[in-house]
Amino acid sequence: ILIVEDNDELREYLRNTLSDDYNIQVCSDGKQALEIVKEYMPNMIISDIMMPEMRGDELCHVLKNDIETSHPHHFAHSTEQ
Repeated sequence: ILIVEDNDELREYLRNTLSDDYNIQVCSDGKQALEIVKEYMPNMIISDIMMPEMRGDELCHVLKNDIETSHPHHFAHSTEQ
C-alpha cells in the first residue's frame, strides 16, 4: 500500500495502523508518489486530494495513462473538511 498524504500526523497514523498487516510506503505529494509507484508497484494507493506539487486526482490520471503503471490500482481519495 502506498499512502500519499501531506498531513504528517494523518500519514503516520495510517502507516502505524496498517503496517502490521501490509507492506507500507509513504510520501507527502503526488510527484514523490510517481517515483515510488514505478519502483514498488503497489496494489493499493491511499491518496489525499489536495496536496502540494501534484493533486491526488492528477496522480490517478497520470498513473492510469502510463502503460507501465496502468495496471489495476485501487485508489482511495481523502480530503479534509
